[in-house]
Amino acid sequence: MAASHDAVAVKAWSRLGQWLTRAYTLQADANAIARLREPDRAHTLAWLPSHRSYLDAWVLPQVLERNGFSPTYAMGGINLDSWPFGTLAQRTGMVFIRRSVQDDPVYRLALRNCIGHLVRRRADFGWSIEGVARARESSARRDGRGGACTAPAPDCSSSE
Repeated sequence: MAASHDAVAVKAWSRLGQWLTRAYTLQADANAIARLREPDRAHTLAWLPSHRSYLDAWVLPQVLERNGFSPTYAMGGINLDSWPFGTLAQRTGMVFIRRSVQDDPVYRLALRNCIGHLVRRRADFGWSIEGVARARESSARRDGRGGACTAPAPDCSSSE
């Protein structure tokens, strides 16, 4: 579990994201974003995108970057950690983790320490927790603003 923010990789990742989301207009609620600036100065913000698509990995960072937030870390499924995607993603703050950790107490401890390290450094991070329905699944879904958010979530929806 390791990730960093390399300027060249972040720029390449951002350009890839802009290309992938070129058919969408990204809109963010400026008032909600502004309300999050104060807590961001003193606390870690945990972003919980809906995980409806893999575009979340590019949409949220674009919105945050445009609004002056520091680069975030993100927890991503280890199934995506393959060359060249995984190598580039790790250098943009992606921490690849296993889907299930319940049978491995050592891995759970390592994951807990990784998250604790981010919180102690006041580094914001995102986590699309498994189990939140994706668009390709046929099951009924809730609103999709993310998991158990206690703070008002900014509207970072994308529309055509």
